Amino acid sequence: MPDLKPFRSIGYSVRIHAGDNAMARLSEEADRVRAKRAFVVCGQTVARRTDLLDRVKDALGDCVTGVFGDTQADSPVPSVEKGVAMAADAGANLIVAVGVVSALAHSLDTRYPACDHGAAYSIFTAPGMQFNLECNVAGQARLALAMGARQQSVDDRGAAIAAADAVADAYRERGMPSRLSEVGVDKEGIKPIAEDSMTDFALHHNVRPVREATELEELLREIW
Repeated sequence: MPDLKPFRSIGYSVRIHAGDNAMARLSEEADRVRAKRAFVVCGQTVARRTDLLDRVKDALGDCVTGVFGDTQADSPVPSVEKGVAMAADAGANLIVAVGVVSALAHSLDTRYPACDHGAAYSIFTAPGMQFNLECNVAGQARLALAMGARQQSVDDRGAAIAAADAVADAYRERGMPSRLSEVGVDKEGIKPIAEDSMTDFALHHNVRPVREATELEELLREIW
């Protein structure tokens, strides 16, 4: 057996805050690292269709020195360079990244650039949960409990359905799109999206095996 060469591995520390008022801990974390100039980075959906950006800015207070609200799917180099330049000009010493998943989403926002990644997720997340439900009942039931959407009288399958409904409601309440037709997809675009998705690496990790593009086409027609 060959000698093992010595090495050292260093990972970033992680702190997770969860709960109804977790956003309020942002300023505490900024103070902990002694940051005085926070630069917020988010996608177009968060910046323009939700109140999340405003909530982040309120939580951070006066230390917010700038915002780049134009990140794009797959992080194209010009977009990244623009954000880096803006952060440098602002003298930022803290980056706060804000984000709100599937092969279908990748195909949709690639073929339809006007549909950003956030909008793609808002369209596909709940229907994707319904599509996968029979293969992920326990997982979605736990999500329903975490979201406060589970009723004591229902079984795990009923709770899993409730989780998908709760996710759909959450996107809808924020004015996010829920149908393909809302982002410029016509009926002729359904088949190419499904075919593209079959070649996406992410699909191989889906909890429900997908063997034919026609399975995805059926789902896409339901949400067109």
